[in-house]
Amino acid sequence: MCEHPQKPSIRELYFNARDLFKLGHYREALENYRRFEDSRVQSGPDKQRSTLNEFLIGKSSKGQCILALLKSDGKNSELEDEFLRDLDVYLAEVPAEGSGLANHGFVRYFATVADFFFLVQPLDSYKKLSWILKKLRGKVRSPNADNDFFSAWVEQISMESRNFASDGFLQRTEAMINVFLDETGGVEGMNEIRMRAFNILADLNYYSPAHNCSDVDRFKKIDHYLECSLKEVPRNMFALKLKEHLKAFTATSLQIRRFNHDANSRIANIKNLAQRITSHIASDSPIKKDVLQLEYEIGIIDIIGNLVKKSQPARGDWKLADIRDIVEVSLRRRGISTDGIKSSGDRELWEFCPQYLELMFENLLRNSEEAYERQKIPIPEIPIEISIDYSCRLLSYRDFAGGVDPALGDIFEPYKSSKGSFDTSGLGLTQARQVMESQGFLIGLYPSQPSGGALFVLDFNNRNSL
Repeated sequence: MCEHPQKPSIRELYFNARDLFKLGHYREALENYRRFEDSRVQSGPDKQRSTLNEFLIGKSSKGQCILALLKSDGKNSELEDEFLRDLDVYLAEVPAEGSGLANHGFVRYFATVADFFFLVQPLDSYKKLSWILKKLRGKVRSPNADNDFFSAWVEQISMESRNFASDGFLQRTEAMINVFLDETGGVEGMNEIRMRAFNILADLNYYSPAHNCSDVDRFKKIDHYLECSLKEVPRNMFALKLKEHLKAFTATSLQIRRFNHDANSRIANIKNLAQRITSHIASDSPIKKDVLQLEYEIGIIDIIGNLVKKSQPARGDWKLADIRDIVEVSLRRRGISTDGIKSSGDRELWEFCPQYLELMFENLLRNSEEAYERQKIPIPEIPIEISIDYSCRLLSYRDFAGGVDPALGDIFEPYKSSKGSFDTSGLGLTQARQVMESQGFLIGLYPSQPSGGALFVLDFNNRNSL
């Protein structure tokens, strides 16, 4: 006679789900929680009352299972709807006087709900959390309930503020904190928790500012949040130290802005003056060359200022020109032979900013010259080889100064230099990349480097037009 396996009891289904949840098997745990809930519905009122605690704890754990699956698998409207249905059921099932469940059970579920709102709910729905919190706080009879709930809430906010890999984390954090501050306003004993919320806002805007926010507006916002934080807890060291640092940083920033403003005005005046002098000097004058060099240097300073400000080249800076002419001028300016220039394809004009490229080549050439000197390598007759591929709009630049140390990593990053650590080491190649990228071009090391030298590739296919 065949014996049919005995169906697991309601509590056995609950414990099976709980054990799977603790092991991190969220998909299997979710199925078991569903079976537990179905079995409980079919068991009758008495059994439902006796398993209420397990049901409430299970709903919280089930919510965490759904969250884990949403985070690992991505958007799933069915799971999102199930979470929201469970939330409604949870709020309806908790008795008016609570269930005898410890405070932390309700607090943990509220934290799970806050995490869910961060993950999938739109910003304008965050106010619903206040309503959910009121429902839960009204069912818990404990003098510490407010502190427990609000501490859990601000902890979820803190975690979201560090969710750097997720687009929109800044907007989500700020929106949730605004709801949180509205809810905690006027609640007794919330100073420490509100202080933490204001500190998060200050920290967030200091290290992760919105892209469309000017420095002035950003500093004002940070200072406002720090003042609010200090009103809550006057002696909190985070706000005091950051405010002190912000004051010094703001003063420095204003000085730099003032210097840039004045320097730009002066440079424009000097540039105009140099052009006027040039126009009045005879072509055979012994100082003509020096005045032209002065005019060039002033133009380079202007370009460097634009790079620092991350400004795009002006429309008038763009010209149709032969890249070979720029290369030859740059080599001759440093007294380097032009015999190393080779080209393939029909010569043609490319659109670029000539003076910007002169600055870029100046940095490459200076980098090579310093490498020859540092490696104590005698400078050969042709120290630089440049190959121009007109058909592919590519240029290769090679020196024979010992090559690039692989240990340096990305040599275009600031201060990646084999010259040692001092103020301006490792900035030339960084500036060269800035020049190229400001025009939508690319520069990089060739993947396979030659022995005894460095090989750079410059791509003049304009990415800004794509």
